Amino acid sequence: MSREGALPPPLAQAALQAAAALEQPVALTGATGFVGSHLLDALVAAGCRVRVLARNPGKLAPGLAAKVELVVGDLGDQQALSKLVSGCATVLHVAGLVRARQKALILVGKRRKNFWKNS
Repeated sequence: MSREGALPPPLAQAALQAAAALEQPVALTGATGFVGSHLLDALVAAGCRVRVLARNPGKLAPGLAAKVELVVGDLGDQQALSKLVSGCATVLHVAGLVRARQKALILVGKRRKNFWKNS
């Protein structure tokens, strides 16, 4: 199913235009997921500078990897998160942990909230 030609609602279009006017990049998590990939398409189409956090850059939509700043890492990697948000005025966090091999990995996210408070 192609997403080309799909336009976001007017309010979303206005937000995308405002983001495109910023000099700073927009930080995006979850760009390889369902919601994030659509959001990435819209940001790039609007002319935004986008910095993406991706565990597996090969999962980015074809052609988009060359149009974004790529930070390889995941939500549990504080160094990658710092690099992702450095110099960004906007952070769009649409990544989520949907499964984990161990219960302890799910609980890691609860400790990360302090990182976001202090950044």
